[in-house]
Amino acid sequence: MPRRMSCSLTTAQVYDRTKTETRRHPDTWPDVKPGDIVTLIEKGMGLPKGARQVVITDVVILSNEVEPIRDLTPEELAAEGFPDWTPAEFTAMWRRSHKPADEWRVLKWRDPPYDLVGEYRGPCGLCGYPDQRHRVFEAIEDMVNAGDDAASVAADYGLTVEAVEQIAAWASPPSPTLGGRDR
Repeated sequence: MPRRMSCSLTTAQVYDRTKTETRRHPDTWPDVKPGDIVTLIEKGMGLPKGARQVVITDVVILSNEVEPIRDLTPEELAAEGFPDWTPAEFTAMWRRSHKPADEWRVLKWRDPPYDLVGEYRGPCGLCGYPDQRHRVFEAIEDMVNAGDDAASVAADYGLTVEAVEQIAAWASPPSPTLGGRDR
């Protein structure tokens, strides 16, 4: 099961897919590597008794680096989900919400390319995952990982061979966290 990462300060940015990286305290998340899948959630700690974590999406980690705290570029601010903020505003918010540090850990990710299997139609009625397309996406991953050729999978799902190949590339290398994910 993928590790879960709380996005309580940037939930709206994660939902609208404007956030593709995060800065965390350098003591946290040291073992996450490129290619790992992380499940982003609304809030992980401090939930009322009986409340459940709300899953937003899964992402694949592209990089995980520790760097000195510094002013962010406009592109980095946009990737954090704050395109209209100044570097000073972002750094001040980060310092208020984390224990003191001279460095931060930068995790960059990408979303699964669910658009390849159709338009968004709401949450999954079976498991409650925020995007029901994950069922088709994971079925295609499972077929490709089992050795089915891209052309036959594409024909089964009414997709192009290129779309199936992109799904397979996203899922590669095969991982126990893909297919039949525990939500």
